[in-house]
Amino acid sequence: MKKFFSIFLLASVAFLLQATVVDQSTALQLVKSLYGERADSVNYYVGSVEKYVNKYYSPVNTDEAASIDWLSGSDEKWLIAVDEQPLLRWGHDCSYFYIPKEVDSSKEIPHFRVKGSLIPHSLKLQCAEKNIALNLPHRAMRLAQASGFKPLESNPAATDTKVIILMGNDGINYWQYDWDMCSQIYQLFTQKYLISKDNINIFASDGGNNLNHDLDFDGSNENVQEATLDNLYNFFKSMSKESVEKKHVFVFYIGGSLVGENYLNAEFTFDDRIPAIYVKEWFREMPNNIFSLLICCSQSEGLQEVIQGENMVITTDNNSIRSDSRTSNAEFLRYWIDAMAGVDRSSGASLGNEADTNLDGKVTMKEAFNYSAYNASYPSYNNPTCVSTPKKLADELAFNNSDLPSRFYSLYIRDNEQDKGDNTSTGLVTWNSPDIWVRNNADGFENQSSQPLNKQDEIYVYVRVNNAGPAEYQHDNKQVDLFWKPKTLGLGNDSLYFSLDSWLGTQPLTTSISPQGSLINEFVCHMPKSLLNSSDIVGDVLPFDLMAIIAPPNETDTFDFPEGTDPVLGPESKNVAVNRMTVIDPTLGKTMVRKNGTQLEPYQRTTLPISIMNPKTGTQSYSIEVMADKPSKDHNAFTNSNIALKVGDDLHNAWIAGGGQSQDVDIDKTDGTAFVLKGTDSKIQNILLPQGKMFDAKLVFDFKMISASEDGEHVFHLLLKDAGGNIVDAESFKYLFKSATGTGTISGPGIVVTNNADEGCALEATNVAPESECQWYDPSASLISEGKKVVLGTDFKTGEYLLATTNKPNGTTEFVTTTLNGTNSILSVSPNPVGNQANVTLALPAKQGSAIRLTSVSQSQPAIELALVPGEKSCILDTSSLTAGAYVVNLLVNGDVADSVQVIKK
Repeated sequence: MKKFFSIFLLASVAFLLQATVVDQSTALQLVKSLYGERADSVNYYVGSVEKYVNKYYSPVNTDEAASIDWLSGSDEKWLIAVDEQPLLRWGHDCSYFYIPKEVDSSKEIPHFRVKGSLIPHSLKLQCAEKNIALNLPHRAMRLAQASGFKPLESNPAATDTKVIILMGNDGINYWQYDWDMCSQIYQLFTQKYLISKDNINIFASDGGNNLNHDLDFDGSNENVQEATLDNLYNFFKSMSKESVEKKHVFVFYIGGSLVGENYLNAEFTFDDRIPAIYVKEWFREMPNNIFSLLICCSQSEGLQEVIQGENMVITTDNNSIRSDSRTSNAEFLRYWIDAMAGVDRSSGASLGNEADTNLDGKVTMKEAFNYSAYNASYPSYNNPTCVSTPKKLADELAFNNSDLPSRFYSLYIRDNEQDKGDNTSTGLVTWNSPDIWVRNNADGFENQSSQPLNKQDEIYVYVRVNNAGPAEYQHDNKQVDLFWKPKTLGLGNDSLYFSLDSWLGTQPLTTSISPQGSLINEFVCHMPKSLLNSSDIVGDVLPFDLMAIIAPPNETDTFDFPEGTDPVLGPESKNVAVNRMTVIDPTLGKTMVRKNGTQLEPYQRTTLPISIMNPKTGTQSYSIEVMADKPSKDHNAFTNSNIALKVGDDLHNAWIAGGGQSQDVDIDKTDGTAFVLKGTDSKIQNILLPQGKMFDAKLVFDFKMISASEDGEHVFHLLLKDAGGNIVDAESFKYLFKSATGTGTISGPGIVVTNNADEGCALEATNVAPESECQWYDPSASLISEGKKVVLGTDFKTGEYLLATTNKPNGTTEFVTTTLNGTNSILSVSPNPVGNQANVTLALPAKQGSAIRLTSVSQSQPAIELALVPGEKSCILDTSSLTAGAYVVNLLVNGDVADSVQVIKK
């Protein structure tokens, strides 16, 4: 009895098989055709569901009896087979075959099979699980009747659909469930939607388990690839945008150790982890409107950081298939499938859950979402208002074979079920167009309010830090105020995720910020002074992690702290002109705020664009050094200076630095001696980069300076070095400090770059006062000229040129830079290889006596020469008569070759 009793554990998806038998006498023939040599170990039963249930199962309460009564009265024929020999280590193969009541015995009879499995230690079923199992035959029949099955040749979407299944390793106790869900997905697309097996790619973490699985029970193992780094990297590399832009692509994540709990800080060297960063890079390049994503996994920490944008994200998150709620994930998947198929569920099709008794009519994504969250032991989520969606989802996901939805929507369930000793506060902020939903589930749901948001409004999200840890951190007003001011509002796809761990002594204060899209222009954070200056704040997320994103793009948008409320200086800020919010781009100009005497200088910020190549390892160590150009007898020092490195655009992995409060640093050193700005704290540690990929990055340098002198002048070189002491960027960044009188923000001057045939390259200062003095510094920081214009000619150094302008009446000095790439090439030809004509372009106007000549490298073709009109900068050469081969295009000036380019003729 136990072997039949146990088949009711897990439901599945129906799919179509062919058979020629319907009665008891020929049932064994069907069993043998399905199970082959194992047929002798298979017990089978043919009869009505009512008789089967009455024979092998006795209800223990009224809820279960009600479900059995619902099945009563049906005399449809079923063949129910149970394989006593485990197909897989932890499970038995249990199958239902629905046979229609009226059949034509002269023809092949369609019947529908649903596969389930059991876990031996889970024989003590709960009421909800039993009812799920009892509903299985009815739901299989409903799904089959509603499927609208069509032959392959009449299903145009079948060849335009790509399915990718990524399976992690959920551990020895749960992986059977992962394979069950994988099988359901596989059957859904191959049997119901007729997607070719060639269009389905499955990657699974081995974890010691056999990768060969008969996913559709046709007697053959499917081609499941092991989810190694190489396999995944090569696969996603081959999936170019062009190859999928006209396809419907479904990506499924299944399993626990899919990315690991801290995937951003982990090196992907284990085969049981899916390297999500590869997938992330791939999605970033793909067109948004063709992807539909489903995440079903028991540990999805970090997944919301992998999948962003307007794609569908559904996760049942932690604990959803563990212990007594282990079936919720699989059931949620079936709800999703029912919603896709538009299955009509009768009012009696309850899953034994009070929150689920009203599921009549079409199954909607919202209902499936709420059921899964509820069954995963999070009753607070069982309120429909807890589902943050851009628009109403009911009835919008009807699916048919030829018209897939162009896009789905983002849903999140964020699990916060932790050990009692781990006080964690997490929050989710998502645009609802125009509503915003703010969640803070520290100690349950502290803030469950939704408020309309106008385009002019600021968003205030309060995340409180529990008063724990050292006494000096226990303040009454210990909270972080997060301000979000988008310049433009999207249509429901802007979202922001943050989490803040409680302050527990040396435990790092972590704040993760992950905006979707690029519409977030400003993010402001106020932090208590004691937290911000604490030396205990260590690791990969620091207070200036937040400070690094507070700055608006220009001075007119500067957020000014009210007097005395600067988060770093506290009450002292009333004595300082605070203007530390301006992001400085070295190619556009710099801002300087000066104070006389020993007053603290306000924060300044500058950025250094760099490129980092990580050829072998996923972790690098970098350090920051500041080089003084000359000794100083005056006491000049940096204080409270922060340095960070921003890699790419992903703010979750952007700001990596070590720190705490800096010490005063004397610059009283010998000429050219480097000093480390903050000692060992200036090390930048653990920068995670994919192997072999070039990353654009920015070095962010916030500083204050104490100056006891009003006439000292220094140039400091800011260097980024790797662990071997090598400078990462060939061109170090130069910043010139010059003491001056007066206060306030200085801005205004600019540089115009000109090129002409007479002078070559020249730089000219603009927007400067007539009485100002101008000084020009080349990339080696040498003074090369004074005056408003400097002529560099055609042979000049490449790199950054700095203009320092000093206003004589008030003594203020302003700085602006420009970068010259400085190619010596005057001549360019396109396209290359050339076809029937070549387009020739000159960087400078043609002089008198200039001409273009094209000659064959092998001298096998006659030369083509075209005279240029003085001042002309382009011409077209007719190359249609030339044979394929290598050619040289020369620019001639009075017969001499001034420049040349080699081209290929196709």
